Amino acid sequence: MKKAIIFLSLALGLFVLFQFARYLFFNAPLRSILAAIKYEEYRQAQGIDARLIQSKKVLVDYKSGTAFVKVLYKDDPDHVYEYHYALYIANLKHPYQKHSFHKMRLVVSTSPKATAELNEKALNSQPKYKPLDIYNNYV
Repeated sequence: MKKAIIFLSLALGLFVLFQFARYLFFNAPLRSILAAIKYEEYRQAQGIDARLIQSKKVLVDYKSGTAFVKVLYKDDPDHVYEYHYALYIANLKHPYQKHSFHKMRLVVSTSPKATAELNEKALNSQPKYKPLDIYNNYV
């Protein structure tokens, strides 16, 4: 009887530990934290000062496993900077070669405010901060 109680408590403890690890790995907390860390590295590599951030939001797409960091900068209000983060990218062209881990790329779009106002200057302007080539080889 005593062995059965010990076995059941050990099995239950391992099950709970496994479920917690699975939650951390496959759900938002880990991906959003890693995306925020990678965004800071990317921002520093771009040479953007942290004081220029007007708003920053981290979103996670559960279907694709990708996290997005949407950023508006004070000195470039006409563009929305969307940083795409992937924890793991399989190399489908060459499956026996190295895979990519902890990667981020930048997609810049026109802000909804400029689009709603149909501001021609804003719609045709170039973004102030360009994507980095070394980081933008996402896939």
